Formats: sequence, C-alpha cells, structure tokens
Amino acid sequence: MSVYSMDSNDSDSLILSSATLPDLDQASPLQERQLNGSHVAKACFKCRPQSHPFSERQVPVVELIKIGRSVAKSKPDAGNAIFDCKVLSRNHAVLWYEDGKFWLKDTKSSNGTFVNNQRLGKGNEESAPRELYSGDIVQLGVDVMENTKKVTHGCIIAQVTLFHPDGSEARRPPTSAMTAAGGSGGEGSSGGPGGPASAQANSVNQEQLYQLSQYLQEALHRENTIGLNWTNFANY
Repeated sequence: MSVYSMDSNDSDSLILSSATLPDLDQASPLQERQLNGSHVAKACFKCRPQSHPFSERQVPVVELIKIGRSVAKSKPDAGNAIFDCKVLSRNHAVLWYEDGKFWLKDTKSSNGTFVNNQRLGKGNEESAPRELYSGDIVQLGVDVMENTKKVTHGCIIAQVTLFHPDGSEARRPPTSAMTAAGGSGGEGSSGGPGGPASAQANSVNQEQLYQLSQYLQEALHRENTIGLNWTNFANY
C-alpha cells in the first residue's frame, strides 16, 4: 500500500491533479449510430474482492472509452467506465477497439494503470497502448492513505471480459507455439534466449501466474468469510 497526502490543489482528488483531455462524455453521431445497432464490441468490468467496491459494468466499446473518476458532469453508470473512487484521475485511461483487438492506455494518471500487476508507462506520462485480453486483471490507481484523516482509499481492481462485435470472446492466443519458438532459436535470433519471442513468452507466463495468485486470494477471502460466519453461528 502506498501512503500519500491530499493534494491541496484539487479538493476532490488525491495526489496530483489529472491531465486535461478532450471531453469524451458526450457520444458523437458515429457512436450514437453504432450503439443503436447490435454489432459492437463490449467490455465487462467485474469487481474483485480486493477492490474499492463498484457495480459490474458492461460498456459498449465504440470509438474511445474514457476511464476515470466521477465528477459533477460524469457519473458512474452500468454502461460506462466512470468510478466513484478518489484515487483515480478524472481522465485516468482510455479503452478502444481497433483492428479486432482491445487496447488500453494510461493518460497521464497520477496513481497509474496496471494490467496483470504490470504498470503501463511511468508516473504522469502517457503510456504506450497495451493489448487487453478477456480475463486480464486491470488495476486503476493504488491504495492511498490520507494522512490528515488516517483513512485509506482503495483502488479499482477489475477482471475484464471482452467480446468482439460478433459476440465471440477476445481470449489470449495459445502460448505453446510461442514457448516452443523461444527454446528452438539460436543465440541472438528472434526465438533465442533473450529474444523477443522468449521475452513475450516470459511475460505471458508472469501474467498467468498473477491471475493464479488473484484466484488463490479470492479463495482465501471466501474461506475466511465462511470461517467467520461459522464461528458466529457456533457462538450464537
């Protein structure tokens, strides 16, 4: 958990004021026409046990989708990616669908955007686009302790389920061929040790390990809850 203080320049946010981006809250005519149809990509955000609580979201991914903190003119809704969470920036990240792929980019947020525990870019810098797959864990911000009130504000942690416009799920491609390529090439080749294919395979394995860790934490959380309920029942 990170410990920070309240930013005196922005009374409704923590840490640094967020970067200014064009207003994405109003749908363009193209968005309105596409939303009226049934064939649009969709992203579902499901709250994880360690997350600041939020209701599940099902967001049509038409053009650029803004991810950020709730403000007066932009409120949380089942069909958007706006969250009532103090550790997020107003314009925290953007999500879009292009050429059959989902992409996520941090837009100079104060507290960062993470995919499977890997941060996108550096603090207060716009990150490179990161491809998303169904089942990935997206974390927006970090837990922040407000020194003046000794209150900890939680971040957003969500498992995403992604659907192509035809309704099929945007799953991560198989890694077996990639792993085989990483072990078959010579030194200095694209498939050799330290080559791009090997590095990509290692990255995928790290992401899978992170997801397994998240599942184990959820199981432990459920076990502790059941144990507490049983103790309360036994003492009743």
